Amino acid sequence: MTVFKKYLGYRLKKAVLPTLAFSLIALAITSFYARVSADGFMAAVGPMGIESLATIMGVIASIIPMLETARFKSRRNIDTLWFLPLSRFKMALVHYLSGLFQVFIIYTVAFVGHFLCLLDFSEHFKLQYMPLYYVLLLLLGVIVYSVFIFLFGEANGVADGVISSALWIFALYAAVSALGLPIKLYAVEYIYGGYNSAFYAFAREYSQFSAWFIPFAPINNLTVVFQSVMQGWKNYNDCEIYWPTFAEAINRSFKHWYMVFPWIAAGIASTWGYFRTFCRKGAEKAGDISGSAFCYKTLIPIYGASLIFMSTEGDGFTFFLTVAAMYIGYSIYRRSFRIPKSDIVTILSVIAGSIAFMLLTNGAFS
Repeated sequence: MTVFKKYLGYRLKKAVLPTLAFSLIALAITSFYARVSADGFMAAVGPMGIESLATIMGVIASIIPMLETARFKSRRNIDTLWFLPLSRFKMALVHYLSGLFQVFIIYTVAFVGHFLCLLDFSEHFKLQYMPLYYVLLLLLGVIVYSVFIFLFGEANGVADGVISSALWIFALYAAVSALGLPIKLYAVEYIYGGYNSAFYAFAREYSQFSAWFIPFAPINNLTVVFQSVMQGWKNYNDCEIYWPTFAEAINRSFKHWYMVFPWIAAGIASTWGYFRTFCRKGAEKAGDISGSAFCYKTLIPIYGASLIFMSTEGDGFTFFLTVAAMYIGYSIYRRSFRIPKSDIVTILSVIAGSIAFMLLTNGAFS
């Protein structure tokens, strides 16, 4: 047996107890939620509850990568690991597959439990679509898993990895939303009809589009589509159910479906980036300051500019808090309250750029 197979077997054995614990927790949550939701549906109160499966997938696909690769953030552990007669690529592959296997087991156990609970109400739901939902949600979960194992791997410390991974969840959404904010405010304040105007309808559509920049958006939107098809749209006035086709459900809840493709590309790029970083990063970087472009260096300006730009009413208190938060962010990044001049220049540049953009957009929409 090769070293690769032995190490993979070792990692899978080490993952048995955590996987079992997570599986039991996921099974309890989804089974309970399926039973309560289905009973509620029968009383014209709630849905069939498959959103609990989407939640479980989102949680495990983002947490398991961190737990699986956290040992590489410690210099003591990494020195021991590097002595193994195994190439870095194969070691990275072992941990990637080990984490992915855990996600697969936990999700499958949760899905089976949820499905069995729904069988008691099979005459009220189109459960024949559940296998397709299982496969598609699993594929989207692999994308989320790949994105988070890459983001966590870019940091040099566990705390930095957790913080940067968490911040990336809403970073792109915050930036895109901030860019579209002037359109919405202009529609409300200056267009005749306000919230009922066609201009505001466009702004609202833009808000739905910007939500796709959250990593969990494909999982959420896929779930909404399948929930519509499998449980139907219920009219609570006359208790009649309309069974939409996939095309109708997609048109209503999955309008910007093409945004799935950028996330597929992000998943592929993240997988490549994970292996590239793993193979190139030196052991001396473990526990060091996280200077990657996918950590604080980029996240702090994104959030700073977005928050400053969102304070369109000239809210001085929000502005002050944002600047203070940027300083604290750079202090965490540098692990010192004495931040270098380059960080101060970045903060000032973000402030100046955000204010200039605010003035330009206010001029354009006035």
